Amino acid sequence: MQKAGQSLTEIKNQILAKITSNQNIIKSLIIEDEDFLNTTPTQEQEIILNDPDLLIRKQIMLTKNITAKTNKDMPYITSAFGKFKKHSYNYQSGLIYFYVVIPNSWERTNYGIRYDFICDELDNTFSSIGIGKFEFYERGDMSVNENYLGHYISFDILDFGRW
Repeated sequence: MQKAGQSLTEIKNQILAKITSNQNIIKSLIIEDEDFLNTTPTQEQEIILNDPDLLIRKQIMLTKNITAKTNKDMPYITSAFGKFKKHSYNYQSGLIYFYVVIPNSWERTNYGIRYDFICDELDNTFSSIGIGKFEFYERGDMSVNENYLGHYISFDILDFGRW
């Protein structure tokens, strides 16, 4: 069995677990209503809230591109990992980008722009993740297409020895 910090797969799995454990993020991905935090979920949404791992590889992806195909507009969180460095078989640092892509019709919420809300939640979640020290790197808007809006947030991950 590998020690934590040795496997990039383990790092990615822990990051996924942190995202799916945040109910606010999950609600923002599945409930279109402007007051998604206080809206009573449908039966289908309740199933996802009880098992948010159902969104992995459908709306939450560890790749930069959206790899799931769907017929309905929905928000996505994709990611990119780069500049990971090892020393003596252990990761010392790396860079992660989260890309939040939302349909234009999902933009407005009671909590501001939906992608800002999601990125704020990611920022709060990864400020105390326990994988290492997550240090905010940058954040901004990005072009997607005429039907979707995009925003990204990135972190330098430092000090994997703190696992």
